[in-house]
Amino acid sequence: QGEAGARATLLAPFAGGTGAGLPYFVLRVPRDRLLETALRALAACPDGELKKELKVVFEGEAGVDEGGPRKEFFQLLVPQLFDPIVGMFAPTPGGADGSIDEIFFNAACDWYDTEFELAGLLVGLAVYNSVVLDVRLPRCAYAKLLAAGPGSDARFEPGLEDLAELDGQLARGLDQLLRYEPARDVEAVFCRTFADDDPKAPPGDGALIALSEAGADAPVTGGNRDAYVVALCDYRLRGAVSAQFDRFAAGFWRVLAGSALERVVEPEELRVMVQGEPGSLDFDALRPVVAYPRPAPKSSFLRNQP
Repeated sequence: QGEAGARATLLAPFAGGTGAGLPYFVLRVPRDRLLETALRALAACPDGELKKELKVVFEGEAGVDEGGPRKEFFQLLVPQLFDPIVGMFAPTPGGADGSIDEIFFNAACDWYDTEFELAGLLVGLAVYNSVVLDVRLPRCAYAKLLAAGPGSDARFEPGLEDLAELDGQLARGLDQLLRYEPARDVEAVFCRTFADDDPKAPPGDGALIALSEAGADAPVTGGNRDAYVVALCDYRLRGAVSAQFDRFAAGFWRVLAGSALERVVEPEELRVMVQGEPGSLDFDALRPVVAYPRPAPKSSFLRNQP
């Protein structure tokens, strides 16, 4: 009876509900309907509950969450939302450094709504609970996210550096456009207008989005090329994905509104908080500065360290 009572005490926070009145936010989910259940539960959860330590219980499985089920919860949900196959996010054509493993909001995706908010909410919960995610968003996405904070006075003003993280080849072409001389030949050489491809149109459709009042009727010249680059960067990183990003940001800040994140964190720091440090550990750099008190006698690795 004593053992049963102790077990009941340990499992009491998981008996039902989401943990209202408890120091934890308790989430009960079935493995076979994980996304559907999590979406419904998180949408209905009061914001105050989200600001508690997350505890996850998989239905039909005994145990107390000491970090393992919570981490598995994120690992199972992330592919269902962030994998480009799903369609909410699209792989970038390639960053300025040639990387192709990052994703960005899919401007053509208009068939999801609450899922984008859930994706942002998951990222916010992961940051709050110190869980690193297998999510590869570019730095500019985190700059947008910080500027969208309810207490932020900043405004995200995208430029070529930001565009280069999404499409390095396009950014290099625009940089050449800006530098080209003589300026009077820009129109004839580059043959561009104040329009961009409509991301929602079928491939090869030829539909365009106007970047100015005149749109495709306004050629890019040496005199207006700066305005063209500003307009194109703004459309690609803000206008084209505003619906998707706004829902994502709303979910993220449901968890972290009012936190120091809005005031003291830089985009690169937020990226590390979400994704972890890029690359592998440099053990050669770590070895000289690590102390080994009482190394195990049978450990040749520890015994041979300086």
